[in-house]
Amino acid sequence: MRALFNRFLLTLTIICVFATQAYCQLGKKLTVGLYAGLGSGMGTEKFSENGLSQNVFGSFGAGGSGGINLMYSKSKRIEFGLDVHGMAVSKKNANLGLFSVGPQIQFNLLPSDKNIVPYLAGSINVSFIEFGQKANSNTVYPSNSYSSGSSADVSVTSIQNQNNAVTLGLNGVLGYKLNAGANIKLNSHLWGFAEAGYNSVFVNGNSTVKNNFPDSKGNFNYVSLMLGIKFNLLKSTGLY
Repeated sequence: MRALFNRFLLTLTIICVFATQAYCQLGKKLTVGLYAGLGSGMGTEKFSENGLSQNVFGSFGAGGSGGINLMYSKSKRIEFGLDVHGMAVSKKNANLGLFSVGPQIQFNLLPSDKNIVPYLAGSINVSFIEFGQKANSNTVYPSNSYSSGSSADVSVTSIQNQNNAVTLGLNGVLGYKLNAGANIKLNSHLWGFAEAGYNSVFVNGNSTVKNNFPDSKGNFNYVSLMLGIKFNLLKSTGLY
């Protein structure tokens, strides 16, 4: 988890350096947004009749999330830039940390010089994931038709699996993020914003996941709810 946090800090530093170098040329067309809130995994972890997980990335609950974006206003309707965010969630016997970075494009439903500006945004990103599972046991109760394989007449009423501790590091996993939100003008230099997002990371078929959880299928999907602030990098009064 420490390595993941260090990557996140390094990326934030690079964005801040870029912003410092660029703001004299771009003025109020360049904005930095800082946000924090909650993320929550989607889907429920299910087990096959032999007790193996069919979706190891399901059943994660809510956890802390936050990020930063650097956006350039091409016009009063279109903005594009870079988004970086991280999240930490957990469930029984497992923890997951995620750090994602990628280009983002935003479409303002109203011109950006209004006091309230609803928007839609999307990002294609690359994610770095640390997944840790504690040693645990689980019991499943198969259907009456299930047999042990040695004889169809052998009745199996329950199966108990002893699962070893597993730590996975997944690097460079592709995914996407879809957001809907609204900017609220606080003054000529500062905006507040709130947004909800749907995120998906394409872990299905990843070789590292398959080697450790051969029956697991599906991607890691999660939703997020964020509050944040955006500020312009110069104190000019005109937007364009």
